[in-house]
Amino acid sequence: MFIISFLVRRLAQGALIIFLVTLLIFTLLRVVPGDPVRLMAGGMAPEALIEQIAKEMGLRDPVLVQFGRYMSGVVRGDLGQSFVRPASGASTGGSSFGDATRGERADVLTLIGETLPMTLQLAFLAIVFAMLFSFLVGIPAGLSPGRWPDRVAFYVSSIFISLPGFWLGIVLALLLSVKLGWLPAIGYKGFAYTILPAIVLAVELSPVLIRTLTGSISSAMMMPFIAVGRVRGLSQRRIIFAHALR
Repeated sequence: MFIISFLVRRLAQGALIIFLVTLLIFTLLRVVPGDPVRLMAGGMAPEALIEQIAKEMGLRDPVLVQFGRYMSGVVRGDLGQSFVRPASGASTGGSSFGDATRGERADVLTLIGETLPMTLQLAFLAIVFAMLFSFLVGIPAGLSPGRWPDRVAFYVSSIFISLPGFWLGIVLALLLSVKLGWLPAIGYKGFAYTILPAIVLAVELSPVLIRTLTGSISSAMMMPFIAVGRVRGLSQRRIIFAHALR
């Protein structure tokens, strides 16, 4: 019963946090300067048409009314329609201010379904790159505290954590794509297009993994069960991967 009540409380807390964050983001998007209808209809659209479209879309209703309408759609599995993406997939910004843009906007759920596989592929590849590099740097550092592998891990993680992601992305795109031509940098036509952004994300993830792995290995190697394993004749590789990394 304790476990069930604990899980129920955690789920309720998670649902409340998601609700509050959604309300906050929804409200901020409604109060910041800018008009999505103006973006849809084009900068030269007459004000009367802007107001007509906005009222038809319910964008002139109070924020709480709009939020309630949005949440009722979410409960039904309807996340609404994009303000800037038509059903064809191109941006509507700068389009004609005729009535053609209305009713042709893409469903948000459809857009998520189209891009989710590529997002998951990018995230998976970035995690793989980060873990491989962190293992190569962090394990030797943890096995040699205070020596040069430990110092290398410290300096590498310090440098990586200080690199702005947007700057690193530009530099790698110029070097690996423009200058060397090894990797594509724009668009998506296959697996190769995720390698460059995955490298950038891996650099962002690696410092925490390196320092965590270094500290964990260093602490584990001083535990009594490691000494017992050595007495039993276990190889260093087995001690590290079967016991220290557990």
